[in-house]
Amino acid sequence: MLLINFTPGELARVRMTAGLGPVAESIFALDLFVNGRGYAANQWRRKIRTLLGDNYMDVEQLTRNCQPVPDLLWLLDRSADGADAGQWAEGRDGRRERAVVFEFCRSVILPYWGQLQSYLESEREIRGRIAITNGVEALFGALHSKVCWNPPVLEVHDEPDGEIHLNGRQILLSPTMFLARGRCAFVQTAEEGAPAALVFSVPGGLDKLLEAEDAR
Repeated sequence: MLLINFTPGELARVRMTAGLGPVAESIFALDLFVNGRGYAANQWRRKIRTLLGDNYMDVEQLTRNCQPVPDLLWLLDRSADGADAGQWAEGRDGRRERAVVFEFCRSVILPYWGQLQSYLESEREIRGRIAITNGVEALFGALHSKVCWNPPVLEVHDEPDGEIHLNGRQILLSPTMFLARGRCAFVQTAEEGAPAALVFSVPGGLDKLLEAEDAR
C-alpha cells in the first residue's frame, strides 16, 4: 500500500486536472496493452495492431523488456533529456524507448485525442463538483475504489508499499482512460518545483472508447 502524507497547506493546494497529456496517456495505454485482461482489453490490442501496422513489433519488443508503469514514467520528466535517457531508463535503451512510445502516441493516441480529452474533462468536472460542494476530503473519499482517505494520509491500495511526504509540493489528481486492473499510479519527477500526480483509472473508460469507435 502506498501512503501519501498531507499537511493542511498541501491539502489546500490539491487540484484536479483533465489528464497529464498524450505521452502520459500513451504510457498508461501501454500498461493496459501489457496487463489488461478480458474482452475489451483483447479488442484494444487488436485495434493497436491495426493502428501501428509495421511498428507493432517494436511495441511488443518494448513491453517484453519493461513494465510501462513504472518503468516508462521517466519520459514524463522534462529534466531527463536525451543525453541522460539511458540513465533515467535504468540501464535500458532510453532513446529507443522514447522513440517507440512517441510513435505509439502518434499512431494510437493522437488520432483520438479530442475524444479522449472530452472524456477526461467530464471526469474532472464530476469530481470537481464533489470538491466544491463537500470539500477535498469528500473528493478523496469518492475518488477511486482503491483509494482511502485516513486523515492526514491518502492510502492507495494495490500499489507497491511506500510512503510519500510531499514536502510542500502540489499534487494533481488526474483521471486516465487506461491503466490495467483498475489501478492507480503515482507520478513524480526530479524537475524542481514540479507537482506530483496521483493518476486514477476511470471505470469503464476503455469500454467507452470502443463503443464510440464502433458507432463511427
